[in-house]
Amino acid sequence: MRVALLVPAAGSGSRLGYTEPKALVDVVGVSLLRRTLERLAAAFTFVETVVLVPDEALSACEAALADAPAGLGLCVVRVGGATRQQSVHEGLTALVGDADIVCVHDGARPLVPAATLREVIAVASRCGAATAASRPIDSVRIEEGERTRALDRARLWLVETPQAFRRELLERAHATAEAEHIHGTDDASLVEALGQRIELVESAGPNFKVTVEADLLAVREMLRRESCPTRR
Repeated sequence: MRVALLVPAAGSGSRLGYTEPKALVDVVGVSLLRRTLERLAAAFTFVETVVLVPDEALSACEAALADAPAGLGLCVVRVGGATRQQSVHEGLTALVGDADIVCVHDGARPLVPAATLREVIAVASRCGAATAASRPIDSVRIEEGERTRALDRARLWLVETPQAFRRELLERAHATAEAEHIHGTDDASLVEALGQRIELVESAGPNFKVTVEADLLAVREMLRRESCPTRR
């Protein structure tokens, strides 16, 4: 099974309150993007990796990944699009190998558990499409006009990455979305629009996305705990 990796990381980081792109924000001495890639490379061996970054950060990201972990295979950095969907599309066109499966993972999810990544890829290889997801902890309500209504959280999932697909499916989904002007919140929604069932893999641990300052502080603290576990 040959698996390629796409890592969209072209976000501006404006909600973090930083002037530099999110991909380059420091996370315990290493950039956020580097943290994510090291976690991925330690969990799985990819045949090639395409990282999508902001235009203004291209040179800095290339320098940061000059000695990319071996598990990423052939690793290249490309300028992403204005949206996440456009970035993934750019990543697909940049693939040069003959991967059977394409795995997509947000550059801002540096804590992805190895077991989650491996299981998503394994399920996608069997079934065609899979995504990591987790159950909501809080109660959930939906707006209905001027009122709200409680939803049964036991039936709800919060969709995350990694997501993995048979390459032909993902390429066809993006081509269809471009032709029909479909805008999805993630790649699974684009693939689902083709009629493909999306299999869910429950995350084996924390896998949240760094979006605001509180997320970044939490990631830093968790990584410090990993590197200096409490002795019993």
